[in-house]
Parts: sequence; C-alpha cells; structure tokens
Amino acid sequence: MKPHYHNETALSLVLKGTVQERVNNITGFGGITNVIIKPAGVIHDNMFSNDCTIISFYLKETNTFNKIDSEILKEWSWINGGNCQNLFFKLMYQKSESEYYETLKALILYLKTQKIKTANIIIPEWLQDVKRILDSSSHEVIRSKDLASFCGVHPVYLSRAFKKYFGQSIKSYLKTVRVNASMADIINQEDILAQIALKNGFSDQSHFCRTFSETTGLTPKKFKNFIQ
Repeated sequence: MKPHYHNETALSLVLKGTVQERVNNITGFGGITNVIIKPAGVIHDNMFSNDCTIISFYLKETNTFNKIDSEILKEWSWINGGNCQNLFFKLMYQKSESEYYETLKALILYLKTQKIKTANIIIPEWLQDVKRILDSSSHEVIRSKDLASFCGVHPVYLSRAFKKYFGQSIKSYLKTVRVNASMADIINQEDILAQIALKNGFSDQSHFCRTFSETTGLTPKKFKNFIQ
C-alpha cells in the first residue's frame, strides 16, 4: 500500500494473519490479537499477508476527547490486545456520547497498562514459537503438555511464562484466537455460522455463539449485521 495518513486517530485489531507497518522508516510487525494505535496525520505504509484481516475504526475527537488521559493515542504503538475485544467492539457500537467516552477511558487504561507491562521486554524465541503455533491452530485441539514437550520445558513453566508475557492463559488465548478467526470468516463472508463454528474448533454452533458473545459482547449474527 502506498504511503498515506489518516485525518483522525485510528485503532486497528488484527483478527487473522500478519501485517507490517512502516512509520518513520521503522517497520513494526504484528499479528493476531495485536491492537495498532495510529495517530492522526502520521504517514505510514502497510504490507499484509494474504490471509490478513483487520478491523479498524476512527475515534471521535471532540472537546470531551481532550479531557481524558489520551497521551497513549499520540504515539504509534503495537500492543497486545488479547483481552480487549469486548471493549473494542463496545466502543464501536456505542451511541450515547457519555457511554462512548466511559468505554474509551476503559480501553485506554487497558492499552496503557499493557504497554507498560511489555515495555523493554524481550519475549523468548521458544515462547514466540508457541504463540505462532496457537495462532495457526484455531481449528485444532492443542494440549499444553504437547506444546511443552515441543519446547523442551515443563508444562507448569510454560503456562506461567505464557501468561507472564502475553497476559492470558494458553486456554484463554486459544479461545481468543478462535473467536478472532471466526470474526475474520464472518467479515470475509465465508460459510454459514454453523460451518464457521466447526471450522474454528468449536464443538457446535451453540458453543460458538456463547463463546463469541462472552468475548466480544455481540452475538455472531449481530456482529455480522454490524459490520455489513
């Protein structure tokens, strides 16, 4: 994509695949569950993997926006957003201005906390391998002991390390990956909901709808109607 900029601050959530963003000749790389903060007026270009799906929206910058702690929105950032889908989508469909900014403040606090937690932290390569396996395994049954054996570490150590660096248990992260992959399929209009559920590792459509709603605050049907 050619270099461009946005007139308003944008937030993007990577649902599937990978993306590179080059800003000021520095390339950032991210994938599933990453939130990208894109300040207004910053020139950048993108490179997406073939299967990449991202959902983005522009923030409403009014006088109220200037009254909240929005410092984090002024710097281009990649942040692990594994636990923020509910806030992300709640912000997108809020109609009341007061509720919009209450949700925005909660999301900003979450992103700020995540950024502080991960500042100057280098994730071990073996743990990044675990995340890559999970990112591509939305349709498979993954057991922690098998991942631990693959990495040559004890399952308990793996669980503790994963939660320390990624802010979620492996089980919770895999659920997020499955929901995100399902959202990508809905956006790309692939298959009916029952097929999407089975494709992404859910036992049935009921299990899929329940997990989807718990994660995003929307039913799959409402999400489909919302993004159309």
